[in-house]
Amino acid sequence: MSLWIRALFVTVCLSGVIRSATFSLTITSTNSTLGSLPSGPLAGEVLPMTIDLTPNVEATFFYQNYTNKFYPGGGPPHSGASTTVVQTVTVNGVSVSVTRTVTLVALAPVAGHNCSNFVSSPQVTVTVDLGASGKVDVVLPQISLAGEDCNNNTVLARGIVVVPGVTARILLHDVPEPPGLRFVSLTPCRLMETRPEYNFQGRVLPFGPPFLATQETRTFIPQLSTVCSVPGNAKAYVLNVTLIPRGSGVDFVTVYPGGDTRPDYWTVRSPDGLIVANSAIVKAGTGGGISVYTPAETDIIIDIAGYFTENVAESNLVYYPLTPCRVIETRAVYRPQSGPFGPPSLLARQTRSFRFPQSPDCSIPAGASAYSVTLTVVPPAALPFLTAWPAGAAQPNVSSINSPNGRVLANSVIVPASQDGSINLYPYEVTDAIVDINGYFAPDNGAGLYYFPVTQCRVSNTTDSTYTGSFGPPIFPDTTTRTIPLVQSSRCPGIPATKVKAYVLNATVIPNGNPMPFLTIWPTGQPQPNASVINAFEGQTVSSGFIVPAGTSGSVDVYAFRRTHVAVEISGYFGR
Repeated sequence: MSLWIRALFVTVCLSGVIRSATFSLTITSTNSTLGSLPSGPLAGEVLPMTIDLTPNVEATFFYQNYTNKFYPGGGPPHSGASTTVVQTVTVNGVSVSVTRTVTLVALAPVAGHNCSNFVSSPQVTVTVDLGASGKVDVVLPQISLAGEDCNNNTVLARGIVVVPGVTARILLHDVPEPPGLRFVSLTPCRLMETRPEYNFQGRVLPFGPPFLATQETRTFIPQLSTVCSVPGNAKAYVLNVTLIPRGSGVDFVTVYPGGDTRPDYWTVRSPDGLIVANSAIVKAGTGGGISVYTPAETDIIIDIAGYFTENVAESNLVYYPLTPCRVIETRAVYRPQSGPFGPPSLLARQTRSFRFPQSPDCSIPAGASAYSVTLTVVPPAALPFLTAWPAGAAQPNVSSINSPNGRVLANSVIVPASQDGSINLYPYEVTDAIVDINGYFAPDNGAGLYYFPVTQCRVSNTTDSTYTGSFGPPIFPDTTTRTIPLVQSSRCPGIPATKVKAYVLNATVIPNGNPMPFLTIWPTGQPQPNASVINAFEGQTVSSGFIVPAGTSGSVDVYAFRRTHVAVEISGYFGR
């Protein structure tokens, strides 16, 4: 007679806020039964493995097979004979065991003296308590027991315990929610500069030269910078990434947490080979590290303007969203009356200050420590760079936006404010400037929003037919508005619909050479504002990171003035 144990599936549930995590998993079994059955480990049921899990997203692993023979040698009648299997589930070093017992019943005679009937034990649930990491519920399925090689259907002659290989299911849920993060502004500082001719402060690898090679990933820990002072308890960084291709173009560069698997995420793109900058809020990785990946040779500049911390004693600055509003517009054709927030154009190598709480067009309260804005430059010719920083402070060696080819470009940044709420703008050459505000950072009054980083993820992409509904094709026609319900995304699950109040997004337009003057993204349910997040007048592919308040049901509206493909990615959200 043989005994057949069939494992159908394993479901693992771990408890919170949606984020990917890596777990170690082992399931071992010890079989002991009547007669001369050997006891001891059964090889290979679930070999030690590591598995990445995202809460509430089912994953799978392979449940290895094992066998074990026993010879009771004329033992008792098969009716009532039993076997026990002790299964031990170990997750991240914490083990819980359960004993499974299955008893044979009288079997009908079968030609050839084989016993083919079987009975089953019910499924059992094993709970592994990981403390601050939550709990893992492991659902071990029923064990099916079959007999064969019976002696006249009365005596158990031989048994074999078998668990065949099978794909098992694993689910993570109810992860304890991490604390919300608060903002700390820094004097803007250049962390990375790979161009030797501009590396005046003597940076060395991984912060300095040489340029990044094709398919290179470079990882650095901001706290080890010899130029910038970044505290060790930073949980996310506020960065501005400038891409300076060395060849015909760089399709994309991805900046992501060090130690993580590289996500499918376009931090900044320059397929046409021109210099372009984009902002990013990047979660701190292993040891606080950041990784930078490029598929082609390029120089990289990374400036830091602040960070997020969970230490309330260090900072109590939280985010307050505003309906997107145009604070500064220096083009006379769009704001004919001159004034502190209007014309004339910004003059070359001259600093101009703007006191935001005095804006006649936008309601911006006093007391803000920093502003979240989208900065657009409209230069008549080449504009090597423009820098934004708090009024009253020394001008830092950083750039907020670059347009060396004289293009109309936009970049969203978080700019620290002076005590009276002022910021400075300095252009290297003459340019018009547009500044749209979407929120500000100030001390918590009980209504402000904390920051929660998530795994970087592409929510929608109209170039990819695997995205469906509002998240995929077709291309945006001229003057089209589309609503994107981010909380319903199957690609980027776990954004809490009842909690999210604003998003940290990265949008890319791909107009394929067709001029696309502007793209606007704003909260669903509100009127379309006179603001933009991306400009692509020359039909170029360009990305822009920004913060936008969440609208009705957590959705945002996307408006394209001219025909274009659009991709939207997420790296975090604000909530309370």
